[in-house]
This record gives sequence, structure tokens and C-alpha cells, in this order.
Amino acid sequence: MAWDPRMKLLPDGRIVQTYYAFLNRTGGEDPVHINWSGDGGRTWSFPRSTGIRGQAMFPIPLPGGDLIGFLQRRHDPQGAVAVYSPDGGETFDAADEIEVYRHGLASGVGFRAGVDAATYMNDMIHFTFGHPTGVALDAERALVVWYAGQETRTEIWGAVLRVR
Repeated sequence: MAWDPRMKLLPDGRIVQTYYAFLNRTGGEDPVHINWSGDGGRTWSFPRSTGIRGQAMFPIPLPGGDLIGFLQRRHDPQGAVAVYSPDGGETFDAADEIEVYRHGLASGVGFRAGVDAATYMNDMIHFTFGHPTGVALDAERALVVWYAGQETRTEIWGAVLRVR
């Protein structure tokens, strides 16, 4: 089942969309998935794996066609990471990931084996970080933001990422 879709318009006019891939039937999860539409969202390519482990990934297209995937992770170490794609999300290299934020405080747990979708949804009230998003500032930089804190108080965090 695809959860947490995030989409953006690429410089070439296509729409790119990423998904958290939670497997309802088996209680597992796959890497983040991605697909594209070239006709304004009327039809879509079949979703495929990015090979990047995590949940909600926000695609941030840069003007030259590059893309930064900014995502949250609820497995250790919990936090937010960025990963670069030189081709609009067609390929990512997990070895190039950059840890942007490490969440060292208590948070609701993410996926765990044997948990059904209803239990997982109920656990979300205890998440104390997440909702990664961002925007390109220019051809080499993106502003990313997310929330983080404790169950009784969260704040908005941000960072500027630079592609080299």
C-alpha cells in the first residue's frame, strides 16, 4: 500500500511523486517508491522502488533537472536524510545519503514486524518528528523543513542543502 504521497513538478514538465511503501498484508515495508506523469496527472508510470529505505520522501526538483529526496526515517538512527538524484529521480545512490537531522528524543515507533495498518496508524499520534518538505532556492541549493520535538511540544526545524 502506498502512503504519504508527495509530488512536485519537474523542470521538463513531468510530475514526480514519491510514496512510503507499507505492506499491509505482510506487515512489512519496502523502500520508498516513485513514479511520474507526463500528461498533467491523467496517467502515471507504474511505481517502482528508489532503493532508499525510509518513509515520507519529499521530492525537491532543482532547475537543471537534478532532484533532492528529503525523507524521514523511523528506524535507528531516527531522523531526516537527503539523497541526490542527477536525473529527476530515475536513479538514487544510497551511499550518497546525508544525515540532515538525528532525532535523539523519544518518538512513536515506526514499522515493526507483525503490526497491522490500524495499529501503525494509531501509533502515529506519538511521532515527535517528521513531515519533511522543501523547495529549491537555485540550481545548487534547497531549503528543507520538518517538525521535531517531544510529545508535549514540537518546533519547526530547517536547513539549507547544497549540491556539489
